[in-house]
Amino acid sequence: MAIASFLFARSDSGAWRVRIEDIDRPRIVPGCAEEQLRALSSYGLEPDGGVVRQSERMDLYDDAFDRLRRSGALYPCRCSRSEIAGTSSAPHGLEGPPYPGTCRDRDVDPAVARSWRFRVPADAVSFTDAIQGAQSQDVSWVVGDFVVRREKPERSYAYQLAVVVDDALQGIERVVRGTDLLESTPRQILLYRALDLEPPGFAHVPLLVAGEAGKLSKRAGAAAIASASSAVRHRIASSLLTAMGQAPDLTRAAATFSPERIPRRREIQWEGVEAATR
Repeated sequence: MAIASFLFARSDSGAWRVRIEDIDRPRIVPGCAEEQLRALSSYGLEPDGGVVRQSERMDLYDDAFDRLRRSGALYPCRCSRSEIAGTSSAPHGLEGPPYPGTCRDRDVDPAVARSWRFRVPADAVSFTDAIQGAQSQDVSWVVGDFVVRREKPERSYAYQLAVVVDDALQGIERVVRGTDLLESTPRQILLYRALDLEPPGFAHVPLLVAGEAGKLSKRAGAAAIASASSAVRHRIASSLLTAMGQAPDLTRAAATFSPERIPRRREIQWEGVEAATR
């Protein structure tokens, strides 16, 4: 994904931004972000303007949250995950049962709220992805009113709100990421609109899948790449670029990059690190 986003930026004579999305504290692995940055650097992929860390931007998310709350776009919710799973009669959506709107029209005291949810309109959200093509999703049907901030067990912002705020403040014109995040994009578009912001363009790159092992681990992949020799790194990069339909070295790929050659698929079978190190 990093190489794809780098190529998009360079082909447009744009800046390449890197962000460490570390607000989900229970899932943070110490040293993992630094390992990934070293892996990027080993390929000559240096971000323009430094690295942004979400954990250092909570005041910005607070400001956006307050704007949404004052506008009436948010409401406090007392429901727990287990209660939602147990009471919803709807079929499972993208991330389990869609929220049934239990607290939407209730007068819930914010002091006892477990979370704050966004009031999702009934209309479908449509956009055109630069790789995956035309997309449309009725968020109210497949997700329901989604969480933007959890209050318990501790206060934390959802990925959806944080990335919208960051993209807007960093002046991001195109978001390039994996297809595992494609379905979350309509929620972000709704938040852009609610905050009177213009959504960027989106390009969702097929996930690299290593046979039966499934999606490649960022952690394991970064460690293997950072510790590999320059020759092995070159073979890995060549294999990655070829899998994406581009020229097999980064300099040529940047000069001749064509997003139309990236396969319009959700996944690409790729041996990558294992093949290069044999």
